Amino acid sequence: MRERDPYPDKPKPVGEVVESAMRAMEASLRNPDPAEATKRHEAERRVEDRFDRYMRMKDSDLINAISSEVAEKVAIDDLEETRSLKIVKGWYEVKKPFLFLTGPTGIGKTVAGAWVIANHGGLYVRAQQLERAGLAVFGPYEELLQRVYRERILFIDDLGTEFRLSEFSSVLSEIINNRQGGGLRTVFTSNLIRPEIEEKYFGRRELSRLKNVAYYITDDAEDMRERDGNG
Repeated sequence: MRERDPYPDKPKPVGEVVESAMRAMEASLRNPDPAEATKRHEAERRVEDRFDRYMRMKDSDLINAISSEVAEKVAIDDLEETRSLKIVKGWYEVKKPFLFLTGPTGIGKTVAGAWVIANHGGLYVRAQQLERAGLAVFGPYEELLQRVYRERILFIDDLGTEFRLSEFSSVLSEIINNRQGGGLRTVFTSNLIRPEIEEKYFGRRELSRLKNVAYYITDDAEDMRERDGNG
């Protein structure tokens, strides 16, 4: 007759515990739980997507144009679905070359453009940067203009804030001609409305060129900063 263990609740030896754990791990690797494997894969994909979005914003120089809090929301794809964002998402799907997103300050136009860059890559540039690039003939602005001409998606922010209209208009016209000819896509944001944009920047030839390839969308929603009590 087998002698009864007087200490049935005593801890198992460390070696035996480790060996048992290793066997369980090997069994799980050979026969993984599908649900757990799916959860792990989804978690890994979310981390990778977050990193990719952040790097696209960084590579486009957009990371310096928005707050760290907004950048984090863009990176984890946790943005409020504003009308501006819906407009930009819709424009991306219909493949129109140009989008002019206009409306008052604080409605999320820049954030909506950030979504495009973060998810699909491209270049972010302010209108004033393009104005300086048009006045320069060498140096870093030459490299910037080359990117402006060749990036698959270009986001030009704050149209209407430049100082020297004649120089900027000529740069803008050249950009539009180059990008339309190359089948590239461009988002413009501005506080100006369509008649003001057309009168200020484009002659008859440019307007004819833009007639069937551009969306002019006015987002006249209330200023989100006022709604949120941030002034």
